[in-house]
Amino acid sequence: MIFEQPLNERMRLFLRVEYLTKKLEHFRKQDTSWESGTALISLVELFSLFERNDIKNEICKELERHNQRLSKMQGLEGIDPHALNQILSELQHSIRNLQQSAGKLGQTLRDDELLNSVRQRLAIPGGTCSFDTPSYYYWLHIPYSMRQALFNQWMAPFAPLSQALNLLLHLTRESANPQQEMAYQGFYQKTIEINGSCPLVQIQLDRNLGVYPEISGGKYRMSVRFWQFMPTPPHTAPCNLDIAFQLRCCVA
Repeated sequence: MIFEQPLNERMRLFLRVEYLTKKLEHFRKQDTSWESGTALISLVELFSLFERNDIKNEICKELERHNQRLSKMQGLEGIDPHALNQILSELQHSIRNLQQSAGKLGQTLRDDELLNSVRQRLAIPGGTCSFDTPSYYYWLHIPYSMRQALFNQWMAPFAPLSQALNLLLHLTRESANPQQEMAYQGFYQKTIEINGSCPLVQIQLDRNLGVYPEISGGKYRMSVRFWQFMPTPPHTAPCNLDIAFQLRCCVA
């Protein structure tokens, strides 16, 4: 299993957008009303993120950073010029598409009465019951093809951002050099010594070990505490064993 930990607020935001987008795409392809409802709630959560954050501008900044870093590698020994030029072309294409998208992303959803009715009820447990949101309940029972058509309409403005974010996170994740590490008695600490910034760390370990990591960190230091997962309450306990794992510090 691979566990990821963002080390700055921008990367936390990007991972949340990726998570909600993947969840939305998975459930909207299912034809039952339950799956469509889960997809719609994910879309509403995405909309809330876009309202509170200038995600388009944040992604543009990161793409520009990668573009500048990779451009400096042109002509260096051991670098595949064809592969590098391909990545630079994709970066520049994504930057242009984002810059050309008009206005703040999600603006077109602001006045959608169906989405707003769901959004207003999400803070209440069970708040999307049929008697609370009859328009939502009706939407869940229209033909699947009509629900899909509406999803396509709602999600069209996000296509450039989704493509750009996928490229950005791919480049970030691929930037790391894996290192084999050991957490003695379930604890590991490391000073981050990387030229540039490390917005994301990954820990890969064998799921059969029955442990999971709690990762914390900042710009210069990170620590990992491993916990045992048990099938019976209290389900978790500190791990006092030596745990071998693979560490990746991703570079921006």
